Amino acid sequence: MAILFIIVLLIVVVCFAMSNKNSKKAQLTAQKSEETSEQKVLNENEQYATKAKSGDPEAMLALAKAYDAAKEYKHAAEWYLKAAMQGNIDAEIAISMRYAVGHGFDRNLDEAERWLAKSEQYFEEQSIQPVDADVVRMKLARDEIKRRRKIAQQNSEMTFIDED
Repeated sequence: MAILFIIVLLIVVVCFAMSNKNSKKAQLTAQKSEETSEQKVLNENEQYATKAKSGDPEAMLALAKAYDAAKEYKHAAEWYLKAAMQGNIDAEIAISMRYAVGHGFDRNLDEAERWLAKSEQYFEEQSIQPVDADVVRMKLARDEIKRRRKIAQQNSEMTFIDED
C-alpha cells in the first residue's frame, strides 16, 4: 500500500512539474508574440519605417496606418502625432478622431477639437478646397466630438438620489 501511495505521489509531482513548465513556456510565448507584433509591423513596412525614422511625414503616416491595421493603437498614435507635427493634414484629422474616441490616446475632447481646428485652418490658410475624403473625415470627427460632449454633459447633469 505504501508503494502504491509513493507511486501516486510521484505521478502527481511529475504532472505538476510538467504543467508548471508548460505554463512558463506559454507565458514566454505570449511575451514573444507581443514583442514581435511591433517588430512584425516594422519588418513588413521596412521601407516606411526607415523613411519615417528619418523624418518623412508621408512615411510616418503610412507606418501609423500599418500599426492601425495591426491593432497596435498606441504605436499608431505615436506615428500619427509625429506626422501631424510635421504638418501632415491626414495625420491631424486622424489624431482628432483618436482623441475623440480614445484610440491610442486618452479621450480628450479639447485636444480632439484643437487638432480638427488645426487641419481646418490649414485648408483656409492655403485657400484650397479639401478633397471629399477629408471633408467626410473632418465631419465624422466633428460629429464624434459633439456626440461625446453631449454624453459628458448628460452624465454631469445626472443627479443621484441618496436613499437612506
